[in-house]
Amino acid sequence: MRKIAQNVKKNLVYISKTSGSNPEQSRPSRFLVNLTINPTNLNRPAKSEKKVIKFSRWLKNGFFIIVKLFFSLYVFARSVFQKIKNLIFFGLIDFFSGKKKFIPAKLHILSLVFGQKKSSQSPDFSQDSLPKPREEENGQERDACPNALAVQPMLAAGQIDELESAVAAKDEAVCPPLPLADSGQGKDFVELDQNFRRKCFFGALNLAVVLLAVILPFKFISLSLQNDWLNLPGQIKGVSETAADSFNAALANLRDFDFLAAQDNFQKAGGALESARAQISQINENLLSIMKFMPAEKLRLAGEVESILNVGELGAAIGEHLSWVAAAWQGTAPAAWAEKIYASHSHLIAASRLADGLADQLGRIGEKNIPEQYRSQFLSTRETAIRAADSLRELSFFGNLMVKILGFERKTRYLLVFQNNSEMRGSGGFVGSYALVDFDRGEIKNLEVPPGGSYDTAGGLLKNIIAPEPLWLVNPRWHFWDANWWPDWPTSARKLAWFLEKSDGPTVDGVIALTPTVVEDILRLLGPIRLGEPYDTTIDADNFWSIVQTTVENKNGGENTPKKIIGDFLPLLLDRLSAEKDKARLSKAAGILWQAMDEKNILYYFTDNELQEFFLRWGWAGEMKNTKWDYLLVAHANIAGGKSDRAIRETIKHEALIQADGAIVDTLTIIREHTASKQDQFIGVRNNDWLRVYVPMGSVLLEASGFSRPDSQYFSYPAAGAEADPDILRGEGQSFAHYPSGTKVYNELGKTVFANWTQVDPGETLIVTFKYRLPFRFSPLAFSNSTELDASQSAELAPYVLLAEKQPGAKTAKFYSRLVCAPAANLVWRYPQGLNTSPRGWDVSLDLSRQAYLAALFQPAAAISPITN
Repeated sequence: MRKIAQNVKKNLVYISKTSGSNPEQSRPSRFLVNLTINPTNLNRPAKSEKKVIKFSRWLKNGFFIIVKLFFSLYVFARSVFQKIKNLIFFGLIDFFSGKKKFIPAKLHILSLVFGQKKSSQSPDFSQDSLPKPREEENGQERDACPNALAVQPMLAAGQIDELESAVAAKDEAVCPPLPLADSGQGKDFVELDQNFRRKCFFGALNLAVVLLAVILPFKFISLSLQNDWLNLPGQIKGVSETAADSFNAALANLRDFDFLAAQDNFQKAGGALESARAQISQINENLLSIMKFMPAEKLRLAGEVESILNVGELGAAIGEHLSWVAAAWQGTAPAAWAEKIYASHSHLIAASRLADGLADQLGRIGEKNIPEQYRSQFLSTRETAIRAADSLRELSFFGNLMVKILGFERKTRYLLVFQNNSEMRGSGGFVGSYALVDFDRGEIKNLEVPPGGSYDTAGGLLKNIIAPEPLWLVNPRWHFWDANWWPDWPTSARKLAWFLEKSDGPTVDGVIALTPTVVEDILRLLGPIRLGEPYDTTIDADNFWSIVQTTVENKNGGENTPKKIIGDFLPLLLDRLSAEKDKARLSKAAGILWQAMDEKNILYYFTDNELQEFFLRWGWAGEMKNTKWDYLLVAHANIAGGKSDRAIRETIKHEALIQADGAIVDTLTIIREHTASKQDQFIGVRNNDWLRVYVPMGSVLLEASGFSRPDSQYFSYPAAGAEADPDILRGEGQSFAHYPSGTKVYNELGKTVFANWTQVDPGETLIVTFKYRLPFRFSPLAFSNSTELDASQSAELAPYVLLAEKQPGAKTAKFYSRLVCAPAANLVWRYPQGLNTSPRGWDVSLDLSRQAYLAALFQPAAAISPITN
């Protein structure tokens, strides 16, 4: 290449001398026109030499940089070779035209290009030996055509005439004489081939690939000789085995609850992996990237070594953090839980972030680069890592929320309400007692239980707010203790907090509710608690409710502090729970609390949006669910009915009939059996119940029966000037009465409500029925547009879905659901899978402890038209 460039340069020096010294009288020579080499390009061979010298650096900068540099080299080489071939071509033309003195120089270049033997006689480049390369036509000179027909370097004597004719014809057809200006000068440039760049690009790409294929093996051999790279697996085998042994030992320590030893072994594993990383650091990262695409399996796996080491180090670091957390909690009494939560918080956050990084690194490893015998295990590990990352993220987020709740960021105050579900109200029970709890850096700084209970707030309430109409049976003025009117806990909690503040109480950061059922379950686990003077009694799970209720009704021995017993008992229960060290019992206590949250016996509401969203997501906020399918919630409000709900046994029967035209008609039957006798204290009284049934919004009530309203003489009416509550006005205030049942119908909380009075005496049974038409039809639906049911993407299937929710605080009811599809439709899918179904529907019996979610897909009859919206 270097010699070619030198000879081309010599030839150009000669050409420039023969072109004349006066630029006004001479035009560029044919050679210069055909070469079209910019004067700055004469030194390009020297630049290419520098690029070749720097070739080893190209590999370090990656494959695409190599392609770019070889593209430049190819462009130069192609340009030079093309011009040399043109030079040879016109030399042969001149030779066979009789201008034989040109041939020595051109044959010399020819021998260089095509590898022929160089002439022993040096070519004569003197000015006298070579005539000027000009052609005359009509007294004017013009350039030879740059696109002349290419010929082979050697021609037979008989082809000369034919060649000259072909050249002349192409010269006239392709390159007509250039027009001349008035001064007699012609154009001094030639038109470049428009496909030149495209050809150069693909040529450069091919050249780069070929050179990579040739050079990379030598580079690998060089690395093998210098660093023993091909023996890398053997070099790091020792440290890898050390890391694996440390990992296994750490896992064994975790199984044995030896968390400190586990932490130490995880650290050893991380150190061993760091040593392995140091051994492979000699390999250029670009080579490792290229190795991932090599055909050899071992080379591809070696190319993933960086990610594999990252996975190991991240796993060791995660294990170290989690071992610290486990060790910190080992043997910890509940009294120190808040402190441990705060101390563990930073480690959980670190472990969560590392787990995200671990999942990311596993995702970077090419599945096909893992040996086939380990591939399934690798995929399983990757899926496990993703799930573990999600769990750790949720756990660290929960830890962050607990830090907020316990007042580590700032002091917090919560309203704790005790909802007596023996006297049902909207969100769980009558609020007879409440407490204010202040947290500061994990410690309970203040626990205040008013001795008069919720009635202590009456004196501070200056506003006269009209109560919901059913409450007029006891008091037309709305107070704090009746504020939990709605079965949707966030709505009731906000109203409770508002009434507390308006009753000269403090502003709170959240409202937490629990029922006596929770306390009874905890006592059943922990055992009896001795309550000293003035009570002098022992409280256990069986007598807790009766003792507290008796004390409250007796006004605490005439001191007019009926709820003082709650304030005296609650600290003893917390102390007993805090002192518990038995792991099995603590685990059961956690299970009881978890179940209570699932069954809506413990409810949470927070003013902090982040906290509230978390509890909503976990289903612990007691909110009513939104659904576009069939929905049912039966809510009771015991008004002036004593504690009789403790003796009520309830059965709910729901039947959905899909008619021939696709309309769905539901029939709801509620059976309330009063199991007490009139002699039973507190519960042997008539149960007066304001019954509300929440169904899909837009449902139309067709029939209703089984109601009984208390006598009007027992109702009081609001005073003049009393204020209406906006939440009541938006719901019940817009109601209308269904004739002839007198049932109130209105919309509230995204549902339609059917509400009416029922009464049942001890020893009797009441049956209430509602018949109503749903606002949607049974029709084929494209499930790709569904957010609740995506089991099938077929538009030929018609769904029916029922969500039945339990009222917060309510006892578990027996629930029956029956679905009958009248049209000729076949059931093809159901949820849950164990559902007792027939080809035309289902017949289900279950305990409604929280909620029931039932779904089915039918292949409908052709007569049923699909939904168009």
